[in-house]
Amino acid sequence: MLHKPASAGFFMPAEMSFRAQFLPLLQPFRPNVITQWNFQRWRRSQYGQRPESRTGPAGQAMGKIIVDAAQMAANEQQKGLILVVEDESIIRDFVCEILADEGFSTHALESADEAAKFLDEHADRVALLLTDILMPGTLNGADLANLSGNKWPQIPILIMSGHETPESSGVQHSVTFIRKPWSFGQLLDGVDKALESGKALQTRNAP
Repeated sequence: MLHKPASAGFFMPAEMSFRAQFLPLLQPFRPNVITQWNFQRWRRSQYGQRPESRTGPAGQAMGKIIVDAAQMAANEQQKGLILVVEDESIIRDFVCEILADEGFSTHALESADEAAKFLDEHADRVALLLTDILMPGTLNGADLANLSGNKWPQIPILIMSGHETPESSGVQHSVTFIRKPWSFGQLLDGVDKALESGKALQTRNAP
């Protein structure tokens, strides 16, 4: 079984916003996660209007984006659900915040074992499996990718890891891969690529 090296501990004051906690603490250990602090990306809108330019990570630099339950349900119905599997909470929460800012609905879990159970019950809701490789538990991310590819081949898979690759960890299915530390653009481009590969697969398999 693959094991992840122990991560450095972080002290995060409760009164600090999530982004304020994440950026200063993460940069000394993963300095390239933020390759462009002020970057512009054309945002895809679920409502069909022209994309708008945005500056800063996950929307406006320190603004907290609140999405109510009705909007989240609408996002999931339109774009599908992204299942995020990552054992490091600071990365898991940050990924979900970035994706929510792009109009995606997410469900976050901290282990591949939990994700396998979720897929058994809700695979029809999942539009994309986004998983780390090295995680504690019976299954790691590579095992989860193989399980998903065998049982639910219609679900595209995006793998992110700084220690392994899909090939070195034994992934047997076609997946999209981004290496940690990633930039915002690399994460979002990886999601786009994985979703497009899923659409292409469905088109090929259509009667």
